Amino acid sequence: MKKNTVLFLIAAAPLFPALSRFSAGLLLGVEFCLFFPVLLGIRKLLALCEIRRGFYLLTETVCLTLTASFYSGIIKWIFPVSALSLEFFFFAVPFVFLVFEMLAGFRPAAHHAPQNRENLFLLAAPALLLLISLVREILFFGIVSFPAVRTACFVSVLPPAALDFTRFFGSLPGSLVLTGLILWLVYCIGNRRSNALPKAGG
Repeated sequence: MKKNTVLFLIAAAPLFPALSRFSAGLLLGVEFCLFFPVLLGIRKLLALCEIRRGFYLLTETVCLTLTASFYSGIIKWIFPVSALSLEFFFFAVPFVFLVFEMLAGFRPAAHHAPQNRENLFLLAAPALLLLISLVREILFFGIVSFPAVRTACFVSVLPPAALDFTRFFGSLPGSLVLTGLILWLVYCIGNRRSNALPKAGG
């Protein structure tokens, strides 16, 4: 799990520049969640058609990219202001998702919900990305922004004076430290819960 946690952190790195705003994290998180039913639907269809597993990754990449293109078009139409700087990241999410699923062991043969801790980490990834964007924006800008149709929409959380002490953790270098701390907390909580479960035959 420790090794995969580091790999998850590296895999999510392309999205870090966009995760400085909660509004961006919200839109990218919804896109990430959208890929789960799409992926399961693709795999069931491929299994029914008895397609060779060697074509799974190629088919998934094409279908997820098309889904990202469709999602990007909808977001541009509904939230043109928020989507203005996210076009690249909309198409980066499918590849981050594919790296996450390979690291988590979400294999072509697994047509059902994953069970082990790494796979559960994959399912929790959208929430983690959302949490990172929320904390970063509060610490760096002192606000929480939301997707906007025309004008910026945000709520002030921290006074400007407090930002002198918190801004580093909202910056791109500080976000790596912040993300590492969040992942460490998630790992500690998960490890404590697994140790608290009664052992079989005990």
